[in-house]
Amino acid sequence: MKTIMRKALAAAVIAGVSGGAMAASDGQLGQIDGQVDPIGSSQGSFEVTLFNEAKARIFGMEDLTIPNDNTGPVDKSICIYTNTERFTVIADSRNNFQMNTVSGVAGVDYTLALMQTSTDGTPGATWGAGNSGNGIRSSTIVAQNNPNWDDPANATCTDGNFGLQITPTVINGAQPGVYTDSITLTVAPY
Repeated sequence: MKTIMRKALAAAVIAGVSGGAMAASDGQLGQIDGQVDPIGSSQGSFEVTLFNEAKARIFGMEDLTIPNDNTGPVDKSICIYTNTERFTVIADSRNNFQMNTVSGVAGVDYTLALMQTSTDGTPGATWGAGNSGNGIRSSTIVAQNNPNWDDPANATCTDGNFGLQITPTVINGAQPGVYTDSITLTVAPY
C-alpha cells in the first residue's frame, strides 16, 4: 500500500507541479522571476517523472493430484496480482491438455478453467478438450487484487483471488498407470 501511495503522490506531483512538459531551470543570484529580491532569495524548478511499468505476479501454485477414478473437478486456489485493471492468461500444456504415462501412452484428456473467486463460478477462461487450445491467450480478465497485499512481490497466497479447476473428460478406457501433464500459466497485464 505504501508503494501505491508513493506512486500516487509522485503522479500528483507531476500533475500539480508541471501542468505539462516543463524544463528544469536554475535560479538567478538574488532574483525571483527575473526581479531582484530584497532578501537575496533565488528560485529554481525541476520536473519529477515516474515510469510505472505494468506488472503481474501469479503465486500460490502447487502440484495437483486427481484421486483415483475421479471424473469430477479438482479445485486449487491461486493468487494473481497486477497493477493494471485487466490481464490475460496463456496456458501452455506439455501434452496439449492430455495426461500421459511416463512412457508416453496417451490416456486422459482434461480441461483447465481459471475461475474468479468473487463471481458465480463462471470460468474466466477454459483450455483443453474442445475449448481454447495450447498456448492460446484468454480474453481480458478483470483484476481482483487483495487489499492486504501491501507488497505484492513478497505476498503469500493464503486466500486466493482466483481458482484453477482441472476436470478429466475421459477416464474410462484408460489403462492402469500414472498419467501426468505439466502446465505453465503466463499472466500478462493488459
